[in-house]
Amino acid sequence: MADSCRTVKVETKGRDLEEESLPSCRGLMTSTLLPQGWAHAAPSQRTGPSKRSVVRWLWLMLACVTIAPLFSAVLENGASAAAAATVANVSITESGFSPAVVVVAIGTTVKWKNNGTGPHSLKGDVTSPALAVGAIYEHRFTTPGEYPYFDGTHTASTGTVVVTAGSASPPREHGPATSYL
Repeated sequence: MADSCRTVKVETKGRDLEEESLPSCRGLMTSTLLPQGWAHAAPSQRTGPSKRSVVRWLWLMLACVTIAPLFSAVLENGASAAAAATVANVSITESGFSPAVVVVAIGTTVKWKNNGTGPHSLKGDVTSPALAVGAIYEHRFTTPGEYPYFDGTHTASTGTVVVTAGSASPPREHGPATSYL
């Protein structure tokens, strides 16, 4: 077999041509681009990826298929928790709003639910249609500021939404307030 080995030019990407002594199969292989690690392998041995690399690839794919849903579930739970944190709830009853003052970040949605025994509505900087018992009205706040409102049915009941940029403190003291920052 010594007569079948001769010097063969091997092309490599971005490098000068190198000359190596490789089996050439009696002239069938004169110049080729060989994958890394195949430079000294006989042509009959260059049939494809090794069994070991195929097994590694299969284990990697199995791990990805198994682990991806777990990460997806974790991210989904985190996203729903973040979405839940951007909602502030206010209860409306005949005795007023609870909490009467909420402090929220820009982009937060405030939901008012009528937990009273009759209809209620919001008037002032926040307005709603008449809310039947159990009905919910929601508003997303996109601009910082103070939004005072009162109950259209019981005008002595007042409330305020204070919208701040991020986790900044409210511009003035509002007494007992519930912060959603």
